[in-house]
Amino acid sequence: MKKRILIVLAVIVIAGITSYAGGTQTICPICKGRIDKSLHVDYDGKRVFFGCAGCPKKFMETPDKYIEEMKAEGVELAKAPVEQPDTIEPERADHHGQKGPEKSTRHVQSNCPHSGNPVNYSVYADVSGKRVYFCGNGCKTNFLKAPEKNLAEMEKKGMNFENAPALQSYCPCGADHVNHKIFTDVDGKRVYFCGNGCKANFSKDPKGNLVKLEKKGMKFEATPKK
Repeated sequence: MKKRILIVLAVIVIAGITSYAGGTQTICPICKGRIDKSLHVDYDGKRVFFGCAGCPKKFMETPDKYIEEMKAEGVELAKAPVEQPDTIEPERADHHGQKGPEKSTRHVQSNCPHSGNPVNYSVYADVSGKRVYFCGNGCKTNFLKAPEKNLAEMEKKGMNFENAPALQSYCPCGADHVNHKIFTDVDGKRVYFCGNGCKANFSKDPKGNLVKLEKKGMKFEATPKK
């Protein structure tokens, strides 16, 4: 009887090792449990799946380490899909009150580049013509400490980002909207704000603030000629 139990245990252990030792990914690299395909991170052109909600954050602390461990075990990671934007044309009013088509896209990015958690599409930054989304303002703040450097590093790792809108669509404070009745003109550029408080803060150093915003990839329309 004892011998039979030992044989059964051995079979279970071998089956567990085999499920991780080769082929497509079935085991979470963090918790070692079965993966949930709704929990994943796209990194370096690969899609990594996890077993628990806290695993993506742990993975992103040392992602290369975990990927190397999986490769050593013979795990074949799925390729991260590269989504092609689909355009739709809802109507909206421009700052002159005229309605016209607006192009919007299905988002390419699904995970925060810092935490690995699902992004909040209302939290983003435009840098060097690209729009980067985050899971929260903490990750956005860290990213903006060195935006161009961070963007370059992320793109080298295979992360893809959608193009930023051609002209200003959000307030310099980070709010995802502007009031086209509230603006200031600086060096031939028109800067819009979500409210008068943001305009007052910007106006303390308008030229300096404009330069900072343009370095972050924000673009502004030309001041209308009188």
